[in-house]
Amino acid sequence: ALGRHLPPDRASFAPPSGGYLLWIRVEARGAAEREVMAALERSRVSAAPGSLFFASSPPATYLRLSISSLDEGEIEEGARRLGAALRSL
Repeated sequence: ALGRHLPPDRASFAPPSGGYLLWIRVEARGAAEREVMAALERSRVSAAPGSLFFASSPPATYLRLSISSLDEGEIEEGARRLGAALRSL
């Protein structure tokens, strides 16, 4: 779903080898993490800002997505909304 919906010029990710968490690196074109999070909120996408998980300031903007409680349809819709939010930046 992420491969189909995320704009490759705005975000990248490594396919996970397992687990229920996904990390997205955002190429926000100058947008600060707070602006990325506001765009996600407007698109009704729930994600954790990556800065919460770094001991010091992260080298880029990251998002942490949890898919543990979602079915395939919800993941697909979330990826679509996430892609639209990133395109809006």
